[in-house]
Amino acid sequence: MAELLTIYANQKKYYQEMQTKVKDTGATVENLVYLNIARAMFSWIKDTIQQVKSKKVPQTIATEIQVIRLGEIAIANIPGEVLVNIGLKIKAQSPAKLTFFCGFTNGDIGYIPDEDAFKSGGYETHEAPKYYGQPPFQPQVGSMVINTATALLHQIFKH
Repeated sequence: MAELLTIYANQKKYYQEMQTKVKDTGATVENLVYLNIARAMFSWIKDTIQQVKSKKVPQTIATEIQVIRLGEIAIANIPGEVLVNIGLKIKAQSPAKLTFFCGFTNGDIGYIPDEDAFKSGGYETHEAPKYYGQPPFQPQVGSMVINTATALLHQIFKH
């Protein structure tokens, strides 16, 4: 909790600095972008602290992965911004002659990174989830999406 409170203090300070900057130098596009980022990060840490205090930190996200068969064509629908390697792996493992991969379908749970993305870190794995008001995914999330979509594709192509 001490680490979260330190992050809270830093985010609050940054948010206040950006508010002052907008007030003092004007509402330029750049200033407003950084103010909105600061607001989102401050909101996320406040919500995270509340979740930790109330012992209601989400451990899972309920979502839907959908596949559709149109003759020998398949469409795999994933509810988020899926990194390209995940889509390529689903296509490679699909039994369909042609597989289309679609993100942002049936909702948007944020960036869905693969294990390689977690190894390099960065925006998709650690920062973006904050904009969705959730903790970062675990490194196996990409494999879970690949395995689920692939299993569904094989199921609909059995007949």
